[in-house]
Order: sequence, then structure tokens, then C-alpha cells
Amino acid sequence: MILFRRTRRYSVAFTLIELLVVVAIIAILASLLLPALAKAKTSGKKAVCNSNMKQMGIAVLLYVSDNESMFPIYSNANRPTPHNSLYQNVRHYIWGDNRNQVSGFRNEAKRPLTPYMGEFVPECPLDGGYQTGSGLDSTLYTKGNFYDVYGSSYAFQACILDRIKGESISSLGEPWGSGPITEVLYNYAQDRVKLPSQQVMAGDFTLIYADYFIYGKPQHFIYTQMHHPADFVCNMLFVDGHADEIKMRAPPEHLVNPDYRMVRPDYID
Repeated sequence: MILFRRTRRYSVAFTLIELLVVVAIIAILASLLLPALAKAKTSGKKAVCNSNMKQMGIAVLLYVSDNESMFPIYSNANRPTPHNSLYQNVRHYIWGDNRNQVSGFRNEAKRPLTPYMGEFVPECPLDGGYQTGSGLDSTLYTKGNFYDVYGSSYAFQACILDRIKGESISSLGEPWGSGPITEVLYNYAQDRVKLPSQQVMAGDFTLIYADYFIYGKPQHFIYTQMHHPADFVCNMLFVDGHADEIKMRAPPEHLVNPDYRMVRPDYID
């Protein structure tokens, strides 16, 4: 006679306490990983911005080699926005494209660096546009980011505002904004730059906020933005063609320091 032993089957299930423990562990892991992922995402955007600047630097150097060592420039005959000064035209409109969406800033002519940059459109992934409290004219910047306004997220270091120095070092004799200006790379030759690895050639629009800082409005400097608002960090492109992420200095080292030069040596001398 064959006897069969009857086995009992038990169902496997989590208890409520075990489920809560699992959920808690997942929450802890998420809290640890999400900031790291966000930081990695921001780092990726910064890398894209750095790559943008390097391409722009190559374009400028190609232009310089074809134009007797002179940096890009507009004249009164071809500046895209006649109601703005030549300095402002050079700062904002030498690169980028004409598909910007803000009325009043659109120009149909090719920009000086278009032949050297092809279809490349320099838009910084961290371009957040106008920031309240910056001291900039809000009527110009509330319709989009800086790329939307100018067709580019970057500014060429043609000049700086000069209220602190109290005089204008200018070959044009025309005002820009409401005060004197000092030329930096406007109407200047590359071979005259004494420290090309330190002389700033361009940067994201944090440099515009830096100008307002130089202009005697230090309260606006706290609103520098794009890469790291709290630490005043931005990407800078230098005359020798290299780009780097730089922390802007506070006075009195905001113009000249071991990391960068916002102005030419003759400004200090």
C-alpha cells in the first residue's frame, strides 16, 4: 500500500512593515541619486556651452586671419540695428542667426561671422534670459531668453561701461547707454593683445551683468545668472581661443586678476 503525504502550501506575501521598509529605502536612494543626476545634467549643459564658445573662438580666429589681424567690427553703413551704437552692435550681433523672435532686433543681413560658423547657432542651454533686479531694461528682455532677443546667448567683449573710471576711452565719440565707455577689443588687432590667454574675448550674458557691476551698481552683480547665480560663475572665451568656466571676482579684482582680464592693459596703465 502506497501512502501519500499531504503537503501544505503556504502563500508568500510581504507584511505591511516590510513594504514600508522597502518604500523607505527607495525614498532614501532617490534622495541621494536625484541631486547627483541634476548636477550631472547641469554639468552636461555647461559642457555644451563650453563647446559653443570654442566653436565661436575658432570662427573669430578665422575671421581675424582673413582681415589683417582685426577683430570683427561693424561700420555705420552695415550695422544691423542703426538705433544702437556700433559698440552694442558688435557686442551682440557679430555671431548667431537672424531667427530671433523679438521685434526690433531682427536683421536680415548676414552677421560678420556667419561665413565662418555656417548653420551653427550659439545658444547656451542655461540661458535663462532676463532676471528681475539685474538693472537691465525689462522691456527688452521679458519676451524670451537672450538668444531670443539677440539671436545668440553670448556677448563679444567689445567694450565695458566706464562710470567708475569716470572717462571715456573711445575712438567713436558716441555714447552707449547713459555713460562713458571704454573700448576693449573694438577696432583692435589680435597681435596687439599682450596676454591673449587671459584677455576675455567673449562670455555668456553674465558679462553684461558684470558691466553693470563695473558701472557703479554693485547691487546688480548679485543677479548674475546662467551658470551659477550664487557664485557668479560663467563661461569665458579668451583671445587665444580657449574657453573655461570662471568665477568672476569681487572688487577690486573684478577687472584684472590671475584668472582673467576684462579690460586691456592700457585701461589700468
